[in-house]
Amino acid sequence: MPVLLALDAATVSRDGRPVLSRLNLEFSPGTITAVTGANGSGKSTLLALLAGLLPADAGTVRRPRSLAFVPQRSSASETLPVTVADVVAMGRWEARPWGRMHRIDRHLVTASAQRMGVDALRSRPFGDLSGGQRQRVLIAQGLAQRADALLLDEPATALDDDGERILHDVLLEEAARGVTVVHATHDAVAAARADRWLHVENGRVMRRH
Repeated sequence: MPVLLALDAATVSRDGRPVLSRLNLEFSPGTITAVTGANGSGKSTLLALLAGLLPADAGTVRRPRSLAFVPQRSSASETLPVTVADVVAMGRWEARPWGRMHRIDRHLVTASAQRMGVDALRSRPFGDLSGGQRQRVLIAQGLAQRADALLLDEPATALDDDGERILHDVLLEEAARGVTVVHATHDAVAAARADRWLHVENGRVMRRH
C-alpha cells in the first residue's frame, strides 16, 4: 500500500529543547491511526507537524496532495457573524480560492453537515452553539475538504455519546474511501478500535499496537 504521509527522522524543538525527537513514522491510505499520550507529551505537536502547521527543525515530512486538519477548537472569535453553513463551507475554500462554490461544493457542504448531524443548525450563528455542536461543525468542515488525509486533534472533545458514535462511523467511512486518518485521543477504547495505536511520551513514540 502506498505511503502518502510520513515522517523521516523528524524533530521539532521549542526554546532549544526537542518536543519531538527523530520520529520515523508512515501512515498508509485507508487506515486509521490513533495517537495517545498525556497532556504535554507531544501528540498535538505531532498532529500539527503532520498538518504542516509547524516546521520540522530536522528531518523531513512527506504529505499527500490534499490534507484536512481538524483542531480541538475553533480559533474564530465567537462574535464573528458566521453561521454553521459558513463554517462548514470554509472547507471548500482551498478548492475554490478565487471563485464562487460550484454545485459539487454545495453538495459536499450539505452532505458533510448531514453526516455530522448538524444540518438542522445550518442557519444558526456558530458562536451560539454548545461546545459539542461546535466540534461537530469543525469535523464537518474537515470532511467537506474531501482530502487525501484527515488529521483530527482530540475530535471527541465535548462530544456526547451520540456524537462519539457518529464520529466513529465517519472515521470508518473515510478510511474505507481510502483516506489516511490520524486522530489524537485520550480514550483507550477509541484507540483500540483503530488500525494502529501510537502512544507518545516525552516526544517519542514509546509503544505501537
